[in-house]
Amino acid sequence: MKINLNNISLFGYHGVYDEEIENGQNFILNVSVKLKKRKAPTDSIQDSIDYVEIIEIIKLVFNRKRYNLIESLASDIVDEILSSFKIKSVSVSIKKIKPLINIDIDSVEVTLKRNNSD
Repeated sequence: MKINLNNISLFGYHGVYDEEIENGQNFILNVSVKLKKRKAPTDSIQDSIDYVEIIEIIKLVFNRKRYNLIESLASDIVDEILSSFKIKSVSVSIKKIKPLINIDIDSVEVTLKRNNSD
C-alpha cells in the first residue's frame, strides 16, 4: 500500500540567489510513502501510518534551517521520514514555483526516492 501526500504548499527562503534568500518563495512538496506488506488490512491507525505525523515531519525539516539546494532539503526530509516510521520506501519531490531566475519557467523540481535498508 502507498500513501500519497499531494501538493503540500510551504513558503521558505531556500536557494542560492540573493532574491530567494531575502524574499523567499513558494514550494510545493509531494510525498509518497510505501508501507511494508501486512498480512491483512485492518481499520486501525496502529496498522498504518498517520499521515498527519508525516506532514509534521515535513514542516519541521522544511523550517529547521535554510537550504541552498532543494536537493539537500529533499534528502533530509527522506532521511527523517525513514528514521521515524517502519516503511518500505519514501519518495519526496520539491518544486519551486516560478523560481526567481531570469527566464520564463513554471517551476523547477527535484525528486528523491530511497528504500528502507532494514
